[in-house]
Amino acid sequence: MSNPLTFGRQYNPNLALSDYLIDPAILISNQLSTIDVYFPKIRLLELINLTEINFVRPLYPSYTNSGIVTTQGDKAQRSEAARDAFRIKDAGGALVKVNGSGIKVGVISDSYDKQPFTDKSKAAVDVEQGDLPGTGNPEGNTSPVEVLLDYP
Repeated sequence: MSNPLTFGRQYNPNLALSDYLIDPAILISNQLSTIDVYFPKIRLLELINLTEINFVRPLYPSYTNSGIVTTQGDKAQRSEAARDAFRIKDAGGALVKVNGSGIKVGVISDSYDKQPFTDKSKAAVDVEQGDLPGTGNPEGNTSPVEVLLDYP
């Protein structure tokens, strides 16, 4: 590198104390081209003349939904604003926030539940953890995933 990146950023295995999500030494030794790092917005203009950096974007905090999966999609598309803004009538006629129940979502995938397993399938574990609907879902979403056509 022609310009040393001396911005005082440090890696710490304790992520609460680290500026990096992954140790940069690991990224460099594996010749990976992306580093996620905390960088103060007020200093972003300091990056403008560094030829080693060709792309910068914000890293949004993840949002934990039900289950054990952490996703940034819900936060990135601001789904919580839609849930807060819209109301529907429940069976008793009361207005309630929308939550997606009763809505069928179509997904095209060639890998649903294809991970090899010896005990429970990945989908069965995801149902138990509340990440997929199905019998045993702790959130009460007991209608199972409907697979119309599975890749052979």
